[in-house]
Amino acid sequence: MRHIAAAACAAFALALTCAPSDARVTAGRAGGGAGSLDPSFGSGGEVALSTAFEPQALLVQPNGAILVAASTQVGASEIMRFQPNGQIDGSFGSRGVATLGMSVVASLVLQTDGKIVAAGRTSSGSAQVARLATDGSADPSFGRRGVVNFAFASSGILSSAATTVLVQTDGKLVVGGLALAASSDLYYTSLARFKSNGSPDGTFGAGGFVADDLVGGITALGLQRDGKIVVCGGFISPAQDLVVRFLSDGTLDGSVAGGGALTAATHDPLLFEGTNVFQPDLKVVQWSKVSDGSKTEAQVARVLRTFAPDPGFKSSPFAFGAPNSCCNAPNDVEVQPDGKLIVGGYAVGTSGNAEFGLARLLPGGGFDRGFGRNGRVVTQWQYNATITVLAIQPDGNILAAGVETQDSATSLLLARYLGN
Repeated sequence: MRHIAAAACAAFALALTCAPSDARVTAGRAGGGAGSLDPSFGSGGEVALSTAFEPQALLVQPNGAILVAASTQVGASEIMRFQPNGQIDGSFGSRGVATLGMSVVASLVLQTDGKIVAAGRTSSGSAQVARLATDGSADPSFGRRGVVNFAFASSGILSSAATTVLVQTDGKLVVGGLALAASSDLYYTSLARFKSNGSPDGTFGAGGFVADDLVGGITALGLQRDGKIVVCGGFISPAQDLVVRFLSDGTLDGSVAGGGALTAATHDPLLFEGTNVFQPDLKVVQWSKVSDGSKTEAQVARVLRTFAPDPGFKSSPFAFGAPNSCCNAPNDVEVQPDGKLIVGGYAVGTSGNAEFGLARLLPGGGFDRGFGRNGRVVTQWQYNATITVLAIQPDGNILAAGVETQDSATSLLLARYLGN
C-alpha cells in the first residue's frame, strides 16, 4: 500500500555515480535573508540523527517544540520531540522518543489540552489511532492503553489504513483513510469519528464509520466552519483525484459549495505518488513529478472546488537547482497563511548526490524571487538526501525533515529555513 516517493528518489540518486563530499552547502540569499538556514537551529540550521526512521509527519507545538513522526521500512514507528533549538527533548517519552505500535504513522494533530494524536496503520492491516500525554507516555484515558485499532467497515474489507486526522471543536476526532475491498483492488473512501475517550461515535455514519466507492483513499481532509467534512482522494493516480463532502453526521453531501473556510489535516505525503492539500478557501493544491524523457521536474497545480483548473494559478514544471538538473521531484507542499506555497523534495546536484530541494511560489504560481535564489534553495548534505515532509512554524520559519542515505546507513535530517 505504501508508495514511498522519497525512498524511490534516493534509490534513483544512488544509481548514479555518487562522489561523497564533506561539504554542506546552501544556495540561498546572502546575509541571512528568506530561504537561508536558521543559525539558531541545530548546527548552522541543520540537525542529523543516525537512525533508520524516516520522517513522515511534522508538528510544531505552541511552545516551539517540534514533533517528528517517523517509520522504518520494516514496520516500526515512533514520535521524536526536539526543542525549538533543534536539540532532542529528553523529557519526552524515553530520552526524546515515544514508540508507537503502528507500522506506518501518517498524520499528527495536537489537541487543545496538549495531548498528541497519531494516525496510521498496523502490520496486521488495521487502521490505528494513538493518543499520547504531553510527556510522550500513552494516554490511558483513550481506547485501550492509549490505542484504538479499527476497520472502516464491519464486512467486505481486507485491510484499513488511517491517513489523516483532525480534532473537531467539540474534541471528537475525525479520521480519514482508505479501506481495501476484499473482493477487488478497490480502495474505499473512508472516514471514522471517535469520542474523546476513543470509542466510536455512533451518531456518525454506520456506528461511527463510513466506507464507500467514491474518490479512492483520502489524501487530504478538511473541517469546515459549519461542521461539514471535505475530503480529496485518488490513491491510484493523481489524475484520478476528486473532492467530495460529507455532512457532520457522515451523510454524503451532494455539493461542495459554501460552508466557510476549513481547517486542513496534515498527512504523510509518502503514502501516495503525487498528492494534494486543501487551501483554506477549499481550492486544492496538487503536486507530482513530470518527465520529458531526459529529466524529471517538480510540478505544482491548483484546482477549484469544481475540480476545474484554477485560471488564477500558473506554474510550469521546474527544477529546484540548476535549470538543466536531470532529476527533481516534490514530496510535500505546505500552504503559508499568506497563500504562498512551500514545495519540498529533492534535486540531483553536480556532485551526483540528491540534495534537499526547496521552493516558494507566490499565490499565483510564480516563484517568490525574494526567497533563496530566485525562489529556490538547494541544501547539500554529505550523501544522498531528500526532504520528505515540511511544516511552517507560527513565526513563518520553515521546517524540512528528510532522510540521508549512504549504502545501508541512514540518517534523519532536520533543517530550518528563515521565512522572512
